[in-house]
Amino acid sequence: MHASMLQRSTRSLPLTEDGERFLASVTDGVEAIQSAIADVTRQSGKPAGVLKLSMTLTFGLDYVLPLLPAFMQRYPAVVPDLSFENRQVDLIGEGFDAAIGGGMELTQGVVARQLAPLHVIAVASPGYLHERQPPQRPDDLAALDNIAMRSAHSGRVRV
Repeated sequence: MHASMLQRSTRSLPLTEDGERFLASVTDGVEAIQSAIADVTRQSGKPAGVLKLSMTLTFGLDYVLPLLPAFMQRYPAVVPDLSFENRQVDLIGEGFDAAIGGGMELTQGVVARQLAPLHVIAVASPGYLHERQPPQRPDDLAALDNIAMRSAHSGRVRV
């Protein structure tokens, strides 16, 4: 048996009774947070249920799938539901627990942390660069015509 802290719907993530109790107990700082986590762990046991994740195929193949057997052995009651797409997802609207990707536009209340640097490589044909000064630094790309990085989700140019 496990305690849910949030009740997911298509539009919100309200706290459950366990979540409300947890929130009330963490108002006194780090010691209270550690005590609350220990309390929830004792009451709920080990993690269980479906863990719905979104990530790009390359990241999933290179980093997540190799770790999956050890994860599943450690947490046998967790059922991974992996989605390999190169797009920004609506975590709440699409029912994802987490997403791994770069350049995401975060909605209020979504927590993010850096996992690894993303290396972007800009390439151009010799014909395009023929009468242009080749860039030496990433900032030099701004001087070139029609070079932009757009959000796959909104289509807006990223700054």
